[in-house]
Amino acid sequence: MMIIWDIQTGVTINDIPLQKLGKIAFAGNQRTITLLTEDILWAYHGLIEITFCAYDGFTGMLLCDGTLPLSPQHQLGAHWSHGEFLRFATSSNTDGKHVISICELQPTSTAPLLVVNSFPMPFYPGAFHFSPVTFHASFVVREKVVIINVRDSKILFQAEAVQKPYSPRGYFSPDGRFFACEMEEQEIIVWKNTPAGYVTWSTLRPRLPFKGFSFSAVGTSIMSWGSEGTQLLDHDNCLSPPPFDKIGPDYRHRKHLVAHTEDKTHIVTARQEGSVVMIFDTLSGTPQQFVDANMQIRDLRIVDDIIYMTDAHWLAVWHLEAGGIVQNTPNRTTIDLVTHARGGYAEQVALSNDCSQIAFTVGETVLLYDVRAQEISDERTMGDKVMDIQFSPDGRHLCVITIVGIYAEHERPSILCFVGLEMGEDRRFSNMTSRILQDEWSRDRLLRPPHGYCVGSGSEWVEDSEGGKVLWLPPSWRTEHGLGARWSGNFLALVGGHNPMPIIIEFHL
Repeated sequence: MMIIWDIQTGVTINDIPLQKLGKIAFAGNQRTITLLTEDILWAYHGLIEITFCAYDGFTGMLLCDGTLPLSPQHQLGAHWSHGEFLRFATSSNTDGKHVISICELQPTSTAPLLVVNSFPMPFYPGAFHFSPVTFHASFVVREKVVIINVRDSKILFQAEAVQKPYSPRGYFSPDGRFFACEMEEQEIIVWKNTPAGYVTWSTLRPRLPFKGFSFSAVGTSIMSWGSEGTQLLDHDNCLSPPPFDKIGPDYRHRKHLVAHTEDKTHIVTARQEGSVVMIFDTLSGTPQQFVDANMQIRDLRIVDDIIYMTDAHWLAVWHLEAGGIVQNTPNRTTIDLVTHARGGYAEQVALSNDCSQIAFTVGETVLLYDVRAQEISDERTMGDKVMDIQFSPDGRHLCVITIVGIYAEHERPSILCFVGLEMGEDRRFSNMTSRILQDEWSRDRLLRPPHGYCVGSGSEWVEDSEGGKVLWLPPSWRTEHGLGARWSGNFLALVGGHNPMPIIIEFHL
């Protein structure tokens, strides 16, 4: 079914039964609607049939339909309005000759399909797209992108692509000024068409996984979409891509680490166990600098415009200069938590609020490391597996999430316990309190910041101290589990590994 709405009133104008799905295009008169379809008839020889059906959008009447001559490697490239009619480009092979044709659909004519132009040229494999403004055509295969001028068959641009299990499509902007293609996994590269040729313009990395993308009507932005949401990307406001992040194949499931300066003008973030640090300007919301820390970052904090980061071996320090810029080489202090792990592995790692202490876990034991003394100052055995540790906002407690018993999935879920280790004046553990958590999101209510907001169960709403709903969180923002939300002052950071970047929200209290 093809349904037609009036976008000003929201009223349905017509619904037209269809035999198949395809590309929907309005003609220049905004009344004729054409359905273009591609059907594979013989996959081994690449035999593809292209059909067209034109309807009167107001009455639903079929005006004309037909089929283009069968041809191997037949592809639709683009469609556009020309006067009151619709034009579209096709690429095909006929008797071993490669031809790009420009067709015009005139529904009321005796012969509705007219071939306006035909351009013979060498054969190029791959997904085909066409720009009616520049008469440039692109062919994209798994390992190469080629752009040619169809008028003289001159190659204008070539680029190597990373091989994929499918051939990604490339798209020209409606004005012909840009060309974009998915070159890496979940990465879109944009080139600009200049008198000197196509030059790299920007590299886009959407927050959400996407299955397709398209330029906006005026070509100033790119929209990507997928099962987890739709995003609008500005390709004129993008930094160079960050250096390669040295983390394992499960990096998408690693949570983010987030800290902000005292004046709240800059936010620093990194992927847990990754190496790339990003510094954001909170006013613009865009990254100002990428830094390769050359370490598997386990936690980070900012104290007096100094960035502290730690792994299991080093505590690295950067000085944040005016404008949010740091030098690429940090000062490093050896901490080597592995030595103090007594043959074990430092699993969870957390910096204290003033970065003078580091808490880490080995199995069921929580250890407290004094950075100045470079020694273990205290330790406490939990008796259950530790899932997460975090210093409280006031710094007086170390908050520990433990799993009370690990049960088979088919029996019953594990029970989570919140353990508070109080810090005495001697900077050692004193009292210990514990309580069973109702669910993973209950922890956020226990660590409720002074303003009283927290993330409610299911991560759908931000709630106030009385349980009132303050802000609805879209599905693509929600954390994968209850430990994926972190409050710092009036900043809420949704840090679950769901997104390539954390979602950071500033609340004006």
